[in-house]
Amino acid sequence: MGDRRIASSVDERLRRRRKEVIRHNGRVRLLLFAVLALILLSAAGVWWLSRSSSLSVRQISVPVLEHVLPAEMEEAAAGARGVNLLRLDVGAIEGKLRSIPYVREVYVHKRYPDGLVLEIEEYRQFAVAKLENGTAWLVADDGRVLQEVAGDVPEEVATPSLLLAANVEVLRGARLPEYVVACLPILSLVRADKYWASDHPVARLSVSATGLATLVLVGGGEVRLGDRQRWQTKLQVASQVIDAYLDQGKSLEYVDVQTPERAVAKAKGADVP
Repeated sequence: MGDRRIASSVDERLRRRRKEVIRHNGRVRLLLFAVLALILLSAAGVWWLSRSSSLSVRQISVPVLEHVLPAEMEEAAAGARGVNLLRLDVGAIEGKLRSIPYVREVYVHKRYPDGLVLEIEEYRQFAVAKLENGTAWLVADDGRVLQEVAGDVPEEVATPSLLLAANVEVLRGARLPEYVVACLPILSLVRADKYWASDHPVARLSVSATGLATLVLVGGGEVRLGDRQRWQTKLQVASQVIDAYLDQGKSLEYVDVQTPERAVAKAKGADVP
């Protein structure tokens, strides 16, 4: 009798355990079915929204800028009109906007349900690049050609100017050759007082076809800087040499600081020392 009761008790526990397992598995299957249904419904919703005209671009918000016209921005972003926001490639729109010469950086933001917002950073005019054929162009500090000069240019941009060799090709929206771009920091340095004395005003920076830089002073005379290395040191040495000659009542024809440790200078009307 004792053995039968024990066996009956074990069977009852097993039956209860099987029922619990069956109920648990049922709940798991139900949960899986619910998750699958939710995924399918979500996918169907996204598919429907991606083809819904309610999310098509109808409004494009453009900023008010100094040089880039609203018409230019709207034309560059025109391909987005009527396109569903979920399917719109904003990278392609940003690429078209960056092709506008004065656009330095651009971000296109989606504004649901039917709009785009353009955020644009403009280039600043940095210098006037003059060619030997007489044309003049406004350029940015990274060498991008912004526009041909038309009208007055601010003094801080116009002076010193940049004189380029005749073989340089200048195209609006393109960049100047790399050897010219490497010389542009010289303009920033001579416009400041740290490396160049302001009482030695510079008329222009000339860059040869081989990338050699030469400063032409307002009162005449040249500062031959050479290649793209050690601009600050070369300018400091040249400024000191000019000061020394002026203290002696002499004016310079040129000072050559291509190797600043062995600077060579010549006074006007004098032989090379």
